[in-house]
Amino acid sequence: MPINPEYATAYIRYQTYGKTFTPEEGLKQGTIFPELRDHWVN
Repeated sequence: MPINPEYATAYIRYQTYGKTFTPEEGLKQGTIFPELRDHWVN
């Protein structure tokens, strides 16, 4: 984040990509990012 952020401006941290699902598994899981998978839904 900037030291003096401006009002009404979105600041989003850069995401570091780790492990990803294969395209086939991503279709089954609904995402290719394991961190975004909802563990409460099968």
